[in-house]
Amino acid sequence: MSGPAITETVIQSGLIVPWEVAIAPDGRMFVTERPGTISVFESMAPMAKRVTSTQVSGVRAMGEAGLLGLALDPDFSRNQFLYICASRLDQGEWRNEVLRYRASTSALAVDTTILRSGIVASGLHDGCRMRFGPDGKLWIATGDGGLPARAQDATSLNGKVLRINADGSVPSDNPTLMGQSSPSAVYALGLRNPGAVAFDPRSGTCFVVDAGDQIQDEINEVSAGANFGWPAALGPNGSSRGFVDPVWSSGRSTLAVAGAVFLPGPEWGAWADSLVVATLKEQDLRRFTVDDKHATEHEILLNQKYGRLRAVTAAPDGSLLVGVRAGLVLSTFVALLAFIGLTPELSWVPEVPLLAVSVLVPLVAYAVTGFRAERRSRSIGSSVVASAVAGVVSGLAGGLSFVLFGKSLLNVPVGLVLGCLAGAVWGAVGAIVSARSRKSLDTSG
Repeated sequence: MSGPAITETVIQSGLIVPWEVAIAPDGRMFVTERPGTISVFESMAPMAKRVTSTQVSGVRAMGEAGLLGLALDPDFSRNQFLYICASRLDQGEWRNEVLRYRASTSALAVDTTILRSGIVASGLHDGCRMRFGPDGKLWIATGDGGLPARAQDATSLNGKVLRINADGSVPSDNPTLMGQSSPSAVYALGLRNPGAVAFDPRSGTCFVVDAGDQIQDEINEVSAGANFGWPAALGPNGSSRGFVDPVWSSGRSTLAVAGAVFLPGPEWGAWADSLVVATLKEQDLRRFTVDDKHATEHEILLNQKYGRLRAVTAAPDGSLLVGVRAGLVLSTFVALLAFIGLTPELSWVPEVPLLAVSVLVPLVAYAVTGFRAERRSRSIGSSVVASAVAGVVSGLAGGLSFVLFGKSLLNVPVGLVLGCLAGAVWGAVGAIVSARSRKSLDTSG
């Protein structure tokens, strides 16, 4: 099928791990940044002015957790409400909470907490995507938080598709799950780490995109009470056991599927109403047609051109906004394709103090342990070994400090490598100084 012409334009850059984007009817662009900032830009124009930003209180950003999903109220033009999902420390617990904010022309203010408890936050499988459906309800897809059993626990809100009213109450037409006496926020269950909730514009049917465990990424059609099987069933292997099979699965490999949206409007020509899915692992966009409970994969777009792609959102003008790890934001037309660039998972700008820590802590640790070890050594060779050991140990101390202050598991490998390198350098310097000192003493003696 011949596709439309696609162009790309940088819209914004310099954001710190942008996670989700939404365009208001008045053209303002709202972005959640995982460390905890909601940013508002005056338009989708390239490098448009940042009108305001606010820090969501209590956010603990670590691993996959932080400030995540974002959805604008269907009646945003009147009430100016937006909803965010944030991993917050609250009452001594780490939770994914849904908060409602009210936007003004130059500020954002908390209105209320819509969903405070029930979704456990975690550095692993912390998906929390939100969309308002054509029914006016807020749909939320949540990850299992690294504990697969939660996906099958009807009392847990992890590993589920949730459906709630805009005020946080439970719709009366939600399903009553097995073991429950009345409807709950849980609309469907059995998910691992969903990256998207999307609604087919032709039917209003909800679809959820779920990342598999090394195999079987899935696109699932959501229905009341559906159980997609995780962790008992992967891919199209569960219907005989009462689970709902996916409309598409990746088979024996994974793409690390993330954001997804149906292409809106006639601008997309023959691609209109196709489902577009972003991938993290394969670093591309993939187009699917969805018909009669079956999805078929077609073109691959942006193949490893911009790095890991996470968020995909349709703008009111028909353009597509795509979250890119390379730190860009692009836009296109006549099948506009736009990109919001995600900065790398480890942002080097705010981590500069941590880099200093990873270098200075090994120096201090070496000063305490290294020289003492050298002084006890009886030969140049043993002095060099003592210096090297002290350098690596002090490097580990530097790496640990990098991890603790960095608040992110992503810092673990970087911190350890930098700390050990710094420690080894200090150790080598100490060994050389010690060796020369001993040689000088031996010569003078």
